[in-house]
Amino acid sequence: MLLQRDPRFETIKPMMREGKIKTFSDIFRHVKITMVARSLGKRTERFKELVETLNDFYIRELVMIAHLFGLTVEETFQLVARQLGDIDIIEEEVQLAGIGPLVNDGKIRMLSDILRYSELARLAEPLGGNRSRAKKLIENVEDMQVKRLLNVARYCGLSAAQIFSLVAAQIEEKNHHVKTRSRP
Repeated sequence: MLLQRDPRFETIKPMMREGKIKTFSDIFRHVKITMVARSLGKRTERFKELVETLNDFYIRELVMIAHLFGLTVEETFQLVARQLGDIDIIEEEVQLAGIGPLVNDGKIRMLSDILRYSELARLAEPLGGNRSRAKKLIENVEDMQVKRLLNVARYCGLSAAQIFSLVAAQIEEKNHHVKTRSRP
């Protein structure tokens, strides 16, 4: 899909640097939501719903929005994480409590690294499927919805900022491999 980039979108990154944009929805105080929806080929009403709740966005859509505004994936995910705020984590429901300390120690840098420290079957539940679906979603994180990603965060006792940081690193790593493979 070819994104239609409006020159006004270039104002977002400098405004973010100046602190005028702190959350994902702040973007739309400066750029009309209809322009962005149109650029992405989405219906305006549906796009408004996505921006308000964020849960039904697919990661790939957030990546496209990052490119549209000239932001890095990490910058966009930071805005999303700030808008989501604290995730309601119920300690009794955290099934993989050892993941958080490994993230904090830097042993888990990407979402797919969780697979080294956990059985795939245990991740199938928060992803709403079986082992093969869970593996596919974790390896191809762009195909995951934000709500599924937040389920994984709750399951592992991670914050929104932590889970989005893992996803950003994984996308960056994947893009790096694609770039190096395409060089002669």
